[in-house]
Amino acid sequence: MFLNFMMMQKPKIATVVRADNLKDFFSELSKIQRVADLIELRVDYIHDLQIEHLQELKTKTKKPAIFTCRGQAEGGNFSGAEKQRLTIIQKAIDLGFPYVDIELSTLKKCKLNRKRGVKLIVSYHNFQKTPSYNFLEKTISQAYKLGADIAKVAVLVNKPEDNKTIFQLILNKKNNQEIIALGMGEKGRITRLLAPLLGGYLTFAAIAGKTSAPGQIDIKGLKVIYQAMNF
Repeated sequence: MFLNFMMMQKPKIATVVRADNLKDFFSELSKIQRVADLIELRVDYIHDLQIEHLQELKTKTKKPAIFTCRGQAEGGNFSGAEKQRLTIIQKAIDLGFPYVDIELSTLKKCKLNRKRGVKLIVSYHNFQKTPSYNFLEKTISQAYKLGADIAKVAVLVNKPEDNKTIFQLILNKKNNQEIIALGMGEKGRITRLLAPLLGGYLTFAAIAGKTSAPGQIDIKGLKVIYQAMNF
């Protein structure tokens, strides 16, 4: 029965696009779009990014994309002022990127103007541990109260029981909810493989070793595994 449930789920893989400058970012975007069906644009890594570049980025993005501009407090690489980061995120919404990621901690302090057709991923990260199931369940509820279309939880896995907590979040989600729940670190890699098979909205993969979170699996390797499982 468990196997049958898994085989019903077609896994979504978001392949991460990142580079230190805009020119290299566009080059990486072009290469990754040839092999990926869904991409995550980690624009927080682009040191020379200006808000006027976002229109060009939108034009060159041919695959469904998650727009992410993560602050350093939540493990990202954006080093500018928070006001500037929020302006960039709002512009991404205005331009109509299919998915825009915003941290739960940020959304508690500010309000974004929504646009029809743009799905908001409200994310929570913990780089020290996997909190209790009850804490994470409440975190997901908070994300939905603040307007999430998809709630995301990414936490560090320190022991096998932490993976069980992550899987429980997915298996116990409400029918009207979409959840991304993943474990970071080597001990959490199994969640990146199995989460989308158990009902998680998607998993993240990297290309050529350019990871944006500890424990990410290479897109080619992940596809080989799913193909071997008859997906």
